[in-house]
Amino acid sequence: MKNHLIAAITAGAIATFGLSSAPAQAGPNEELARFLVGAVAIGILIDAANKSKARPVPVTRRAPPPPRRRMVRVYEGKPRACLAERWTDRYGWVKFYRPGCMRRHGWQRDVGPWYKRVAVWR
Repeated sequence: MKNHLIAAITAGAIATFGLSSAPAQAGPNEELARFLVGAVAIGILIDAANKSKARPVPVTRRAPPPPRRRMVRVYEGKPRACLAERWTDRYGWVKFYRPGCMRRHGWQRDVGPWYKRVAVWR
């Protein structure tokens, strides 16, 4: 915007400068030369005003980050195929999960109950 304003003011000054000189002193060839120089100057200023000095900013697009996940322990949903019962003298019939079967289904056990590691996406 600033360049356009400066170019317009300068072009106007050059255009009116050729008209304000005394016509009695200048011959027809000199007037034509002044007119051509003024027209060329105006063309140069208009061309300079229309050229953008700022280079276009390259647009860089980043890929969205992958969804975050965390591992949680799940204690519910144990496979019924691994459930078994046995008789004990102390407690009678006791339900338990067979360890080999549970490991085949992806369940683990530390000291406490059986758990399964499940990835949760958020």
